Amino acid sequence: MPGATRLHNQSAARPFWPVWPAPILSSLRHICLPAGCESYGGIEELLGDLSSFFTSCLDVDLNNQVLLTAFVLSSWFREKLPVAPYLALLGPPGSGKTTAMRILSLLCRRGLLTSDITSAAFYDVCHRLGPSLLIDETITAGHLRTLLHLLRSSNSPGFVSLRKDRAQVAFGLKVLAWIELPNDAALNSRCVIIPMHRTSRSDLISPDDTRMLQFAKSLRMRLLQFRFENYRIVAVPKVPADVRLSSRALDLYRALALPFAKDQSLCKLLALLISSQRQFQSRLLSATQASAVRVLYLLIHVDPSATICRLSGLTGGMRADLASRGEPSKLNERKVGDILTSLGLTNRNRMNTGYVLNVERCDRVRIHEMARDYEVDGTGQNQNCDICKATTHVVASE
Repeated sequence: MPGATRLHNQSAARPFWPVWPAPILSSLRHICLPAGCESYGGIEELLGDLSSFFTSCLDVDLNNQVLLTAFVLSSWFREKLPVAPYLALLGPPGSGKTTAMRILSLLCRRGLLTSDITSAAFYDVCHRLGPSLLIDETITAGHLRTLLHLLRSSNSPGFVSLRKDRAQVAFGLKVLAWIELPNDAALNSRCVIIPMHRTSRSDLISPDDTRMLQFAKSLRMRLLQFRFENYRIVAVPKVPADVRLSSRALDLYRALALPFAKDQSLCKLLALLISSQRQFQSRLLSATQASAVRVLYLLIHVDPSATICRLSGLTGGMRADLASRGEPSKLNERKVGDILTSLGLTNRNRMNTGYVLNVERCDRVRIHEMARDYEVDGTGQNQNCDICKATTHVVASE
């Protein structure tokens, strides 16, 4: 039959694999894919060999080796991660950032190393290939403001970018190289920060050395086997009871510890290392937002039964608090109202004596949670406060 012949010819001409656009095919050529599978010999042996690779090629201390190794391992379970952890390599020129990126591109799942990227390419490559994207010289890659927005928005799973007639997902692990951190606290809080420095070691081997390339090839095959054997059984790790992590740090911990959640000693070490990252993080709240939380936190504990707070009194308290910390303190009630709104504290009324903030129990709980999650200075736990006790219990049981 003519129709059947025509249908047969059309089917024969159609390939069974996706027809990739030319830029995607070009990107594939720069990704080191596993050449097969190979027994990994146990998690301890695999972690030890990954650490050995870093030791051979890069001068970083043991703690940072643990973080780098955990990042590599988590990249092989991208679809299982609660968030996509980012790695920020921070240091002056010649401190080894590019070498670290080259190593990570060899070991991370679908590592793609680039020094320039447009927003269109960012979405297209991430959506089609799901790579571990490594951006060297990040500050010069594309339009910086646009890139920072793309990075912030591609950290959490489930978010879709709608552009013209296309829906794309850019979720995935990223590695960024900075001479100094960008003025973007929201992005920085999504990163594990690795300080880099010039080295005096003369025994370092280039990651492009034939021996290291062969070692990396073997490691990729072992990592793929580790993925196959553990993909269905990896679970969100428990948080060690004696380690306090803010919400963003908790997300990073859960993502990086996911591949070895059953090993309590490794999880404990990783939790401590991520907790110590706070020294690199700038505050997530502005000075005035932090002051509002701090003053309200103090007022709650001075008079736990109070259900209202006059904005005039709060304004005066914030002025004094900011002045004591050397911060500009030209505040009025209207500005304080805007600050409260930005914190989600909108339950306000006007009375004969002026505007007041209603502080119900749910508001007091929220203030406690903000003090904890944003690690606001001067908001230590009060042993006589039932909300403080409940908040501590939540952190310990997560």
